[in-house]
Amino acid sequence: MKPPAATATLTATLTALALAAGPATAAALPLSTGYQLQDAGHDLDAPVALVVVTPGMDPAAFQPMVQALEEAGLDAWAVRVTLHAPLPPADADIWIASTLLPAAVATLREREPKAQDLALVGHGPGGTLALMMAQHVRPTAIAVLGPPVGPVDTAALAWLAQRQLPTAGNVNLTDPLQWQGHDLASLLLGDPPPALAPLSVDLAQAWLSWASDGPPLTLDGIACPVWVGAAAMDRLVPIESLRVASQALPDRHFVRFGLLRLDPEDPGSADLLREKRYLNVMASWVSDQLD
Repeated sequence: MKPPAATATLTATLTALALAAGPATAAALPLSTGYQLQDAGHDLDAPVALVVVTPGMDPAAFQPMVQALEEAGLDAWAVRVTLHAPLPPADADIWIASTLLPAAVATLREREPKAQDLALVGHGPGGTLALMMAQHVRPTAIAVLGPPVGPVDTAALAWLAQRQLPTAGNVNLTDPLQWQGHDLASLLLGDPPPALAPLSVDLAQAWLSWASDGPPLTLDGIACPVWVGAAAMDRLVPIESLRVASQALPDRHFVRFGLLRLDPEDPGSADLLREKRYLNVMASWVSDQLD
């Protein structure tokens, strides 16, 4: 058992990316762009689950998810994208999923031999990135909570997509934003919303395009089992759009959380990230896949 003080933090920049992506790709990468891997401190002999922290959200918001995976007997790690330089504006999301995050997985697998068979876990757009990574890292299983996997035609997101973004730098998601008299973060994510953080403008532009066009994702090419958790009152990714779009997954396990499932409430997006009753269902399924 690893003591909590032994939490390992690995920050990767161009050097690690060059090893994982090859000289031709690495030469084009921004020098100050990287990722951070963090180990929650569980037994090294346990199966590995890697949580993909959603860019633009505070990593602390994912602690209940990490804890649920740990309590299910897994060695939980988290990977966070650290964006300090511009990415290719048209392909920021693709670059992160096809190059940056697979480099993090390669680092993890080199450090932890058990991670050859790992599960990817994510919430919201972080869950979408986990699905986009699948063909590059070949996980044993994927578990996602409320991920946008197809177009989401809502008035609030359409209004947000029409707003003028900065030409460079970050979008500060912690700044309050009102839409028709409502705090937009609380409206879309739930009240209170999870803690937010600055988001790269390049990635913000890519994500806004998901609302109208859907993410650059081919679900029918994901061969491993995928568990999809949906919230009845998720306004960021309405449950019916997620149910229909995720049917393209060859091996889908769909769970609708809410009163129809005899849960005590109809949860929103943020509830899926912080409530143990939902996270434990996900973590138990992941544990079963990695046994």
